[in-house]
Amino acid sequence: MVSRDLEDWYLKCCFASSRSLLSRLDGDMDRATSSISNILESRVRRAMDRRMHSAIGQATVQRTLNYVQIEDLATAKKVLEDWSPPDHRPSSIEQVPVFRKHILLGRILRFQGAFEESLVQLERAHKIAEQSKHLSFDEDFRDLTCDYADTLRELDKPSLAEHH
Repeated sequence: MVSRDLEDWYLKCCFASSRSLLSRLDGDMDRATSSISNILESRVRRAMDRRMHSAIGQATVQRTLNYVQIEDLATAKKVLEDWSPPDHRPSSIEQVPVFRKHILLGRILRFQGAFEESLVQLERAHKIAEQSKHLSFDEDFRDLTCDYADTLRELDKPSLAEHH
Protein backbone atom coordinates (compact mmCIF):
# COMPACT_ATOMS: atom_id res chain seq x y z
CA MET A 1 0.00 0.00 0.00
CA VAL A 2 1.32 3.45 -0.88
CA SER A 3 1.81 5.77 2.06
CA ARG A 4 0.05 9.14 2.20
CA ASP A 5 3.41 10.99 1.88
CA LEU A 6 4.29 9.10 -1.29
CA GLU A 7 0.85 9.66 -2.78
CA ASP A 8 1.07 13.39 -2.01
CA TRP A 9 4.54 13.54 -3.56
CA TYR A 10 3.33 11.77 -6.70
CA LEU A 11 0.52 14.30 -7.16
CA LYS A 12 2.89 17.22 -6.48
CA CYS A 13 5.25 15.85 -9.11
CA CYS A 14 2.45 15.63 -11.69
CA PHE A 15 1.31 19.18 -10.91
CA ALA A 16 4.89 20.49 -11.06
CA SER A 17 5.35 18.93 -14.50
CA SER A 18 2.16 20.61 -15.71
CA ARG A 19 3.16 23.96 -14.17
CA SER A 20 6.55 23.72 -15.84
CA LEU A 21 4.97 23.07 -19.24
CA LEU A 22 2.46 25.91 -18.88
CA SER A 23 5.13 28.35 -17.69
CA ARG A 24 7.41 27.40 -20.59
CA LEU A 25 4.55 27.94 -23.05
CA ASP A 26 3.88 31.31 -21.42
CA GLY A 27 7.56 32.24 -21.87
CA ASP A 28 8.30 32.35 -18.13
CA MET A 29 11.43 30.19 -18.08
CA ASP A 30 12.34 31.12 -14.49
CA ARG A 31 9.04 29.74 -13.24
CA ALA A 32 9.21 26.74 -15.61
CA THR A 33 12.61 25.83 -14.24
CA SER A 34 11.90 26.47 -10.57
CA SER A 35 8.59 24.59 -10.47
CA ILE A 36 10.18 21.38 -11.71
CA SER A 37 13.52 21.74 -9.91
CA ASN A 38 11.87 22.17 -6.51
CA ILE A 39 9.91 18.94 -6.76
CA LEU A 40 12.81 16.89 -8.11
CA GLU A 41 15.12 18.11 -5.35
CA SER A 42 12.62 17.15 -2.66
CA ARG A 43 11.66 13.74 -4.04
CA VAL A 44 11.13 10.88 -1.66
CA ARG A 45 13.85 8.30 -2.07
CA ARG A 46 12.31 5.48 -0.09
CA ALA A 47 9.65 3.11 -1.35
CA MET A 48 9.98 4.32 -4.93
CA ASP A 49 7.53 2.34 -7.04
CA ARG A 50 7.28 2.29 -10.83
CA ARG A 51 4.47 4.82 -10.91
CA MET A 52 6.53 7.33 -8.96
CA HIS A 53 9.59 6.55 -11.03
CA SER A 54 7.51 7.27 -14.12
CA ALA A 55 6.43 10.60 -12.61
CA ILE A 56 10.10 11.46 -12.16
CA GLY A 57 10.64 10.49 -15.80
CA GLN A 58 7.84 12.81 -16.93
CA ALA A 59 9.28 15.62 -14.79
CA THR A 60 12.69 14.90 -16.30
CA VAL A 61 11.21 15.30 -19.78
CA GLN A 62 9.77 18.70 -18.78
CA ARG A 63 13.08 19.74 -17.22
CA THR A 64 14.87 18.71 -20.42
CA LEU A 65 12.47 20.75 -22.54
CA ASN A 66 13.22 23.75 -20.33
CA TYR A 67 16.94 23.38 -21.10
CA VAL A 68 16.24 22.91 -24.81
CA GLN A 69 14.15 26.10 -24.74
CA ILE A 70 17.14 28.11 -23.50
CA GLU A 71 19.47 26.24 -25.89
CA ASP A 72 21.48 24.50 -23.16
CA LEU A 73 21.66 21.23 -25.08
CA ALA A 74 24.55 19.74 -23.11
CA THR A 75 22.62 20.01 -19.84
CA ALA A 76 19.42 18.81 -21.51
CA LYS A 77 21.23 15.71 -22.76
CA LYS A 78 22.79 15.01 -19.36
CA VAL A 79 19.45 15.37 -17.57
CA LEU A 80 17.90 12.79 -19.91
CA GLU A 81 20.83 10.41 -19.67
CA ASP A 82 20.67 10.52 -15.85
CA TRP A 83 17.13 9.11 -15.78
CA SER A 84 16.27 5.56 -16.73
CA PRO A 85 13.98 2.81 -15.46
CA PRO A 86 15.36 0.79 -12.55
CA ASP A 87 15.70 -2.31 -14.72
CA HIS A 88 15.97 -3.13 -18.41
CA ARG A 89 12.30 -4.06 -18.71
CA PRO A 90 10.30 -0.88 -18.13
CA SER A 91 6.73 -1.25 -16.99
CA SER A 92 3.92 0.14 -19.13
CA ILE A 93 3.78 3.32 -17.10
CA GLU A 94 7.53 3.82 -17.53
CA GLN A 95 7.47 3.21 -21.29
CA VAL A 96 5.95 6.61 -22.00
CA PRO A 97 8.78 8.66 -20.45
CA VAL A 98 11.34 6.24 -21.93
CA PHE A 99 9.77 6.77 -25.37
CA ARG A 100 9.89 10.55 -24.91
CA LYS A 101 13.44 10.33 -23.61
CA HIS A 102 14.61 8.69 -26.82
CA ILE A 103 12.77 11.22 -29.00
CA LEU A 104 14.34 14.12 -27.13
CA LEU A 105 17.80 12.55 -27.15
CA GLY A 106 17.43 12.04 -30.90
CA ARG A 107 16.45 15.68 -31.37
CA ILE A 108 19.27 17.00 -29.17
CA LEU A 109 21.84 14.83 -30.91
CA ARG A 110 20.60 16.06 -34.29
CA PHE A 111 20.89 19.67 -33.12
CA GLN A 112 24.46 18.86 -32.06
CA GLY A 113 25.27 17.35 -35.47
CA ALA A 114 25.48 13.74 -34.24
CA PHE A 115 23.12 12.41 -36.91
CA GLU A 116 23.94 8.67 -36.69
CA GLU A 117 23.52 8.71 -32.90
CA SER A 118 20.32 10.68 -33.34
CA LEU A 119 18.94 8.04 -35.66
CA VAL A 120 19.74 5.30 -33.12
CA GLN A 121 17.74 7.10 -30.42
CA LEU A 122 14.80 7.74 -32.73
CA GLU A 123 14.77 4.09 -33.81
CA ARG A 124 14.65 3.08 -30.14
CA ALA A 125 11.60 5.29 -29.64
CA HIS A 126 9.96 3.80 -32.75
CA LYS A 127 10.65 0.27 -31.48
CA ILE A 128 8.99 1.06 -28.15
CA ALA A 129 5.89 2.32 -29.97
CA GLU A 130 5.76 -0.79 -32.17
CA GLN A 131 6.16 -3.20 -29.25
CA SER A 132 3.71 -1.44 -26.94
CA LYS A 133 0.46 -2.08 -28.76
CA HIS A 134 -1.52 -1.56 -25.55
CA LEU A 135 -0.27 2.06 -25.27
CA SER A 136 -1.10 5.00 -27.50
CA PHE A 137 1.77 7.22 -28.55
CA ASP A 138 -0.36 9.21 -31.01
CA GLU A 139 0.31 12.48 -29.20
CA ASP A 140 4.08 12.11 -29.67
CA PHE A 141 4.21 10.16 -32.92
CA ARG A 142 4.13 13.31 -35.06
CA ASP A 143 7.29 14.58 -33.29
CA LEU A 144 8.99 11.23 -33.76
CA THR A 145 8.10 11.16 -37.47
CA CYS A 146 9.33 14.71 -38.08
CA ASP A 147 12.55 14.19 -36.12
CA TYR A 148 13.16 10.91 -37.91
CA ALA A 149 12.64 12.48 -41.35
CA ASP A 150 14.80 15.52 -40.47
CA THR A 151 17.61 13.24 -39.30
CA LEU A 152 17.41 11.16 -42.48
CA ARG A 153 17.64 14.35 -44.56
CA GLU A 154 20.72 15.37 -42.59
CA LEU A 155 22.20 11.96 -43.43
CA ASP A 156 21.55 12.71 -47.12
CA LYS A 157 18.77 10.14 -47.40
CA PRO A 158 15.94 12.31 -48.76
CA SER A 159 13.97 9.47 -50.35
CA LEU A 160 13.86 7.56 -47.04
CA ALA A 161 12.89 10.77 -45.27
CA GLU A 162 10.08 11.34 -47.73
CA HIS A 163 8.88 7.76 -47.25
CA HIS A 164 8.56 8.29 -43.51
